[in-house]
Amino acid sequence: MRLLLAVLSMLGIVAVVGRLARAMLRALGRTAEHMAAGHAAENRARRGDLTGIAEAGAWRRETRRRRRRAWLMGALWAVLLVVPLYTPWSMALYSAYALLWLFEALLRRRR
Repeated sequence: MRLLLAVLSMLGIVAVVGRLARAMLRALGRTAEHMAAGHAAENRARRGDLTGIAEAGAWRRETRRRRRRAWLMGALWAVLLVVPLYTPWSMALYSAYALLWLFEALLRRRR
């Protein structure tokens, strides 16, 4: 039983690390998108394109919101990875994270 729990906890750790890596890559991509939106807003302001300024501002606000959400998701996965180390049930919690593999497979099937 202990061996099964150890294997499941390793799978759970790998699942959380994978989600953390995906969230951080997404956050980096959103940061680049936010920078591009800022440059577009500056260029349109230099040209005096009032409609373009409004569109670029809306794009920039949207990218800021998406970037914040991506960084928060990364922080959440990091917390879920670290916090069980400080509890007496760390192996049980990590093995429960192995269910992420199942949920991900179910979500792929729905799409």
